[in-house]
Amino acid sequence: MKKTGFACLFILILPFLYGFDWPIEEKTIVSTFGQACGSQFSTGIKIGTREQDVKPITEGEICFYSEINNSPHAIPSGLGNYCILEHQGGLRSVYSHLKDGSILLSKTFFEDNDVIGVTGISGASYIPNINLTVIDTEYNQIMNPLLLLPPVSDANAPVIQAVYIKRDEGIIRMQEQNSMPAGHAEIILSVYDPGENVKYFNPMAPFELLLLVNGIEVKRLIFEGLEQQIHEISLINSDSVQSDELFIEDTMMNLGQIQLSPGNNRIEITASDFLGNETTTIITILATE
Repeated sequence: MKKTGFACLFILILPFLYGFDWPIEEKTIVSTFGQACGSQFSTGIKIGTREQDVKPITEGEICFYSEINNSPHAIPSGLGNYCILEHQGGLRSVYSHLKDGSILLSKTFFEDNDVIGVTGISGASYIPNINLTVIDTEYNQIMNPLLLLPPVSDANAPVIQAVYIKRDEGIIRMQEQNSMPAGHAEIILSVYDPGENVKYFNPMAPFELLLLVNGIEVKRLIFEGLEQQIHEISLINSDSVQSDELFIEDTMMNLGQIQLSPGNNRIEITASDFLGNETTTIITILATE
């Protein structure tokens, strides 16, 4: 716990120690950190919807690159063409899905305004964008890049579509008022963050989820960082939950088990985005003996 706590404090002061900025000018977020990505968490954010220059989030030295058609050590992957910069403080930033042939290989050190490459559709990408990943090598953690970058406008709060109770008899969609036998139950949540400036339906993961039962915190999930746990990647400071434990589908999440005690049980769920826009849903369950 001390190690993780210190790491989080270090993350909070990093933006004040170093000047971080967005790698592209048009900062449309199309995929958020920690959302479902196949059977794992997304380890970065995807930004941009058109071709544009990519610059470093802060000055750094290139330590690795892979360009499918122009690199002897290229490894075909979902990242497509990508390069990795090393920065002060033990940080590394990864810029992937770059346009073919756009990585500037004549430089080894990049200043803030130097162009690394151009957003593209290489790898697992269908529109010109860049996937930005930030790694803290000192603590062996993957950070949510939004913790470092200047905030962008977003007036849209996350959407809670439905709350379900899962028991032995099946999954039941909850209303404002409900009645069922007392005992253990799992909370299933259908939730997404619509984001800002995206013209099509593009559900993304919220930044934080909070579950209260009768005013007591039962679960808090914060999409701030990931770390390796044995053979799986898990969320830090969130009970080390793993992707296959959390996600049922892209926008369906299992928040875990609760105890329904005889009488009225007040279930309160709040979903927040990175800027603090939030949505709260409250349901009441009358648990019978």
